[in-house]
Amino acid sequence: MNIVDRRPGPPPVCFILSLRNGIHFLPDFHLGNPLPPGTIVNFDFNLDKDPQIKVPFDADFRMVLSYDSKMDDEDMVLFSKNFQFKNKVNTYGVQSKFALPYNINPGNYHIIADMAGNSKKGNITFKPYVIPISIGVNGQFVTTQSRSKNNNNENIQISPNPFSDLLFVQDGTIRDKRIEILDIFGKTIRTVNLQSNENSLSLDDLPSALYVIKVTGSEGLLYSGKFCKI
Repeated sequence: MNIVDRRPGPPPVCFILSLRNGIHFLPDFHLGNPLPPGTIVNFDFNLDKDPQIKVPFDADFRMVLSYDSKMDDEDMVLFSKNFQFKNKVNTYGVQSKFALPYNINPGNYHIIADMAGNSKKGNITFKPYVIPISIGVNGQFVTTQSRSKNNNNENIQISPNPFSDLLFVQDGTIRDKRIEILDIFGKTIRTVNLQSNENSLSLDDLPSALYVIKVTGSEGLLYSGKFCKI
């Protein structure tokens, strides 16, 4: 990954950041078996900085899920991190995870990693790192949806999916609603009554897992869907 000063003027100064051995994923989707939507994917990599490069400078690393091999506004962000290069450390180890969107249509996609930022000497860019990935269910490409057949009100929308702390509820004309969060075994983890002036749930204390979220009103069950906490 070549990071280049593109500021007008004297010849550009080259910063070198490299992924020493690429990015390692678990489960390893390089084996060709489609991963189900909602799968938690662990990953790690070492980011090496050229020891001759002076600090400080910073750069934003991000990993997205793309329909093709090029980044655009339709890509879904899976992971992002700002690197602050302030000391003499030349290798930065990163370990983290992301969840494949549960409501994505199965098929062939690309995971793209890139980095951009600024230093006192100019802008930082590099050629993206692209990894193909297949998404399916039980090894097959089938159609999947986040909504269940029990959804009686199409105006209800809950996002984002996956989520990390807050869930936002858009409910159309429903004034008051009761929201239940259940684990995958059907056990109720939490019940929340949202008033008409409330539209968000704070769930940052829940562990990373797959949950079922149900919305009920005076008419009964209005919405039921699966959501992934990362």
